[in-house]
Amino acid sequence: MSVNHQVVLVVLTLLCILSFILYRTAFFVRYCLSLFLSQVVHKVGLCIALWDIQQIEDAYIFPGDGSHHSVVHFRYVVFRPFMDEILTGKIKGCSKEGVHG
Repeated sequence: MSVNHQVVLVVLTLLCILSFILYRTAFFVRYCLSLFLSQVVHKVGLCIALWDIQQIEDAYIFPGDGSHHSVVHFRYVVFRPFMDEILTGKIKGCSKEGVHG
C-alpha cells in the first residue's frame, strides 16, 4: 500500500471516530432534553435548560441486553425558589393550560 493510501485510511478512520463521537453527544443532548426539560425533579427544582455535558463515560453492554449503557455527567439550569420567597411579575394571559407571564 502506498503512502497516499495510508494517509487516506487514517483520515477516513479519524472521520468515522469523530462522527461517532458527535452522534453520541447529540443523542445524549436530545435524551437529556426530552427527559428533564420543563420537569420538576424532587429536591432539585424546575429544569429550565441543559447547560452542558461534562463527560460521557465508556459504554457497557450487559448480557442479554442489546443496548449500550453510559454514565453521563451533565449540568442543568434549574429554577429552585427559597421557602416563603415571593415572586412578582405580570400575568399576560390565562387559559385552561395555565397562567402565562
